[in-house]
Amino acid sequence: MAKVRLSIKGLLLASAALLFSGCTTVYKPLGWVISSYSKDEVVPYAMAHPDADVSVCGTGQGLTQLVGSFGRVVKDPNYTLFYTELLTGFCAENKAYEANLRYLRAEQQDQITIARDELMLAKRWHAIAAERRVRAVDFVTARYGDIGNETCPNLFKESDEITYMLGLVTALQAVRSDLLSGAQVGVNRDLAARTMRSSHCLDNEKWWGTPQAIRSTVWAFVPGTLPDNKDLWQNYQAADEIAKQHDALFPLVLHAIGADNQGKDAQVRKALKLAGDVQQRLNSDEHQFPAIYQLVNAISHDQLRQMSDAIWMEQKGHRSPPNSLDKFPDEAQRAPADIDGLL
Repeated sequence: MAKVRLSIKGLLLASAALLFSGCTTVYKPLGWVISSYSKDEVVPYAMAHPDADVSVCGTGQGLTQLVGSFGRVVKDPNYTLFYTELLTGFCAENKAYEANLRYLRAEQQDQITIARDELMLAKRWHAIAAERRVRAVDFVTARYGDIGNETCPNLFKESDEITYMLGLVTALQAVRSDLLSGAQVGVNRDLAARTMRSSHCLDNEKWWGTPQAIRSTVWAFVPGTLPDNKDLWQNYQAADEIAKQHDALFPLVLHAIGADNQGKDAQVRKALKLAGDVQQRLNSDEHQFPAIYQLVNAISHDQLRQMSDAIWMEQKGHRSPPNSLDKFPDEAQRAPADIDGLL
């Protein structure tokens, strides 16, 4: 009996030591497990998930603080934190676009006070999106080095390549979000300019024309960066052709936001019409886009639909109808005339 009591006492002492040892014994192993699991399992699972809303405002906001807290006791949670902040940035941007749609509706109905309030709210959410995207860029540069370095980072795996590419686009989006916020955050446009050099570290054909679209978007965002021997819209068109071959919407988003920044409505519509063609293939079983990156196309579709919604809201007071990325209210398709009775 004494031996049993002694064993129980020893177990209690060991348990107490385990608890009071804190991060040395408990938190570090747990931190490594959570960080490794998030990197190896959560990120690939989210990337292959077709529901953007679940991943953007669910996974992003749900994991950011949990994974980030373990950065206090383990090294290099940067890979996962880049993705969580990337997703939270899209979540904030979605809220900004929703406020902007309400602003357009109120403006159309001459509800001036409501319109002004919604516009201020949209700018507030764009500022939050910019802040989150800057943090995401900080995490990706902590892992791969500064954007715009003279040498390319070591991208050993395909997962490193797409992460780096998404990091470059996030840098562009951080600049754009700040511009839409009224420069509340003060993101330097040089951040966008630096992505040009780094975009050459990625294979343009393999990644759906996105690196070429990145360069075009820098030219659209930053005055004085367009080379004399380049045509902005021809460069976008070349990227669009590759994107269409791969059934990828991502480069078309860059085309649309670059055109929007330039105030080129015809080019915005061109990108949306191409996206409508791609979306039709994505709805079939014939598309070429890899299933492991479904989330990239899902988020891209939502961004393009938001731009389509803005056109419809401004002209008709409601969002775009289903499956109408390539249709606009002032370009309504006429039904063929019934001439049977005339023959």
